Amino acid sequence: MNLDELKALAVNAAEDVKAFDVNVVDVIGRSSVTDVLVFASGRSDRQVKSIANNVILEAKKAGIAPLGVEGLNTGDWVLVDLGDVVVHVMLPQVRDYYGIERMWDVDNPDYDDGSFNVDASSGVDDSLDVDDSIDVDDSLDVDDSLDVDDSLDVDDSLNADGQ
Repeated sequence: MNLDELKALAVNAAEDVKAFDVNVVDVIGRSSVTDVLVFASGRSDRQVKSIANNVILEAKKAGIAPLGVEGLNTGDWVLVDLGDVVVHVMLPQVRDYYGIERMWDVDNPDYDDGSFNVDASSGVDDSLDVDDSIDVDDSLDVDDSLDVDDSLDVDDSLNADGQ
């Protein structure tokens, strides 16, 4: 089964069980783990589980055993790994909270990478003028001469007792 057929299988299997807000994100060249991410939402944890189970069932019918399934017990977020296609089925609030597809879907106009962009028409000068030159006087004036009296006044004479 080629990539397009596998992608269609996952999307159709999810939509057959009334998944909504299905989004397919191509990550070829951006991920070494998979080629396509499929995101879908279910209205309850039971529906999320049902959507994921249908994806698994349809994949098995097509002769594709999932490489892994995570989250099927809780049902708020289930991941089905089909190799070249990874399916994420989530409750809407979980999907919104983690925002995983926004990280990958940079072609989406709603994508927000968190960077700050300034519109030139706003009148805000976003250029940053930094003077990298630092004038430091690294010459150090130190008086190396020390006034030390090297002469010692020692009474070299000893009395008869050796003292």
